[in-house]
Amino acid sequence: MNYTINLIIIILFPSMLYGQYDISIGTGSHWLNSDVNVLCGLGSLNYANGTIDYQVKDEFYLTGNIGYGNAKGLNQYFAFNGFALGGGLVEDIYKDYSETIYAPYFSSNILSISAGPSFKQYLANDNIFVKVGFQIGLSHARTYMNLYDAENNIYMLPTLLTLGAFGPQEPIYTQDLFDDTFETQVEEAALFYHYGPHINLGLQVNDKGYLGVRYTVHLTNTDNLDGIAWRTAVDRTDNNDFIHKATVEYVHRFGTFNW
Repeated sequence: MNYTINLIIIILFPSMLYGQYDISIGTGSHWLNSDVNVLCGLGSLNYANGTIDYQVKDEFYLTGNIGYGNAKGLNQYFAFNGFALGGGLVEDIYKDYSETIYAPYFSSNILSISAGPSFKQYLANDNIFVKVGFQIGLSHARTYMNLYDAENNIYMLPTLLTLGAFGPQEPIYTQDLFDDTFETQVEEAALFYHYGPHINLGLQVNDKGYLGVRYTVHLTNTDNLDGIAWRTAVDRTDNNDFIHKATVEYVHRFGTFNW
């Protein structure tokens, strides 16, 4: 197996024979920290990624990553008013909800490519490693809202009554109030940039292979990944959307040059 992989690298990437590099593949969880409650958070299986770490000097590496995942969210504890009621559903896709309420229910497929420096330290005779880094990159999202039922009608959701400052303790707007079709695309959620830190821990499982965990946070320059950018007709939400990723990865070391 290693001979085959090395032969492919010799043919396609001969320059990589002159340094130490680690390649990893992983899968795990992918979710948004946004204005909408998370449906598929930590523990879900909705993300996959591939990473290469190329040794620049000693414990310093250049890391490149590509990942793809689906994030879903549903505002389960309160609904937004349509703009005719002074609410935040001001985008064109919400025109049919202008005089009623809607609990945002979205599905967002996000492809990300990023690169940046990393510090990776192999410890205990190379039996474990710890890596921290920072990456900058571009992402492309295709976000869809579940706005209409099977008969193409808007959802008539129950009105939430609260007592003073106390909100509901249990979810009010649940998935069984909707169908499973996300039919309306949020055009504003498209190409955006992201940046943020990541941390990895790995344990050796074979001669040059490691089983590890990775956690990443991406700050973005968009507030449209969940389909909601305004809480009221005049007040924009407090911050842009964040992307969180938690994966289990297999990491394999290649090369022999360790500076």
